[in-house]
Amino acid sequence: KMAQEVDPNGERTLAILTKPDLLDKGTEQNIVEIVQNKVIHLSKGYMIVKCRGQQQIIDKVTLAKATKDEIEFFKNHQHFRSLLREGKATVQCLAKKLTLELVDNIKKTVPSIAKQVKEQLNETTGELQRYE
Repeated sequence: KMAQEVDPNGERTLAILTKPDLLDKGTEQNIVEIVQNKVIHLSKGYMIVKCRGQQQIIDKVTLAKATKDEIEFFKNHQHFRSLLREGKATVQCLAKKLTLELVDNIKKTVPSIAKQVKEQLNETTGELQRYE
């Protein structure tokens, strides 16, 4: 709902679902359909991640171990293993997706920034030539 207020067409939003291990039994297939973008369409889609829980933080579980555990959770989950195969599950997949989004955004914005820099350079060069 909050994302729809600032992105009503769902063009800029990447939704991230968390805590899949805490879902009520029987709701898993609904979550799969959401992450597969079948319920509320978002052009950038959905991802699902399982971060360390509070007990794992207290137990000082390393990020490497938590990452391994997260992959195992999705790999062994009857409903969510398909999301792992589709590249829509785990923090690792999310990081890759966000990196691609960032690179794409940079590719789109660099030409206009370069144009602005050239225009400013030409303007400044013109001003300097007047003082010569």
